Amino acid sequence: MKARDRDPGFRVVNLVAFAERFRGDIARLVGPSLAKSAPAGLAQLAGRVVEGVERLCAEQGGSPAELPDPSRRAYLWLRYLADPVRLERHLAALRQAAEVIAGMGLPVTVRLDFYHIGALYRARSVGRATAATLSVTASEGFIAAPREVIADLLRAAFEGTASRVQSGPPGGGPAPRPGRLPPRGRGADRGGDLSPLARVRQWASGEDYRSVLLALERDGGAAPLDTRGRCFDLAEVFERVNAAYFGGRLERPTLVWSRTVTRRKFGHYEPATDTVVISLTLDDPRVPDYLTEFVMFHELLHRVLGVGMVNGRQRAHTTSFRRAERRFAGYEQAKRAMERLAREAAGAAGAAGSTGGRRDGRGRGSAGARPGPKRDRRGL
Repeated sequence: MKARDRDPGFRVVNLVAFAERFRGDIARLVGPSLAKSAPAGLAQLAGRVVEGVERLCAEQGGSPAELPDPSRRAYLWLRYLADPVRLERHLAALRQAAEVIAGMGLPVTVRLDFYHIGALYRARSVGRATAATLSVTASEGFIAAPREVIADLLRAAFEGTASRVQSGPPGGGPAPRPGRLPPRGRGADRGGDLSPLARVRQWASGEDYRSVLLALERDGGAAPLDTRGRCFDLAEVFERVNAAYFGGRLERPTLVWSRTVTRRKFGHYEPATDTVVISLTLDDPRVPDYLTEFVMFHELLHRVLGVGMVNGRQRAHTTSFRRAERRFAGYEQAKRAMERLAREAAGAAGAAGSTGGRRDGRGRGSAGARPGPKRDRRGL
């Protein structure tokens, strides 16, 4: 195993804030009085900001791939929309979404936009009484979605926030009962008995969604090519696991260390970008080789087996998955070691006065940022 000190990276100040303002500028372009020159001007502005980010990174001897995840996603999204054709596609998706919202008759005001987030979507309700608004940010991958998928996404978002929305229809009257939605109408039986969220996930597992995210990530050289940590090289771990359990037949996915230390979740597979992410918690001299190999094996099984349907819902950890997982030599030992590591990581976080994990938009917790000095903080 090769060892190398991990570089904590640097920041570009105000990059995320600029992306937020840019999202607002884009939303204003969807109105009826759109000047033909407006999209081209915004694409040029995004291009200039992207060039500035790349210049600042180069001055520090780094690349945008080394930025913290929120800044890296902002950079990739701006780079993607610096192409006028892609920006127009984004605008067309916003116009379609506005038409879908107008035709659904939801009992709240709805705002939907698209951004490069790690979840399928994030939703929150804002305001009370008749001024309530459901604000939904969907992954940029949904710019390729048909109308019925956007409608399902909005239904899923409403169902997930309805218990917190206290709104009444215009003109007063009782607030809607949580989860009550207008009927789906024509095509309501699409997907059988699947829930709106299950139908959204089903569509997002397809090629149209994946192609948008691949374009976002690949255009900016998003993933660092160096797989080496301080103690483990993920490329070497993959080769050992691939040879032992998959006959050496798997092509190597993108392999990256997470940007945070985690307390419970030590790896995940991102099918949209064919990326295996391993937690920095495992990059420790006290962690045995077999535990890192087990986590790699687990994530590669997700890659090979995909998701299954159980009682009309998508499930990653099916009975067949659990059966295949037990093929790992020393399975019980690895599970015990992982549980022990989770307890130790949680104890260390508590002793350091760490706050609880954040929510990541999928309903799962994510750990706080790994401590360490920043190499530089640069502004646009």
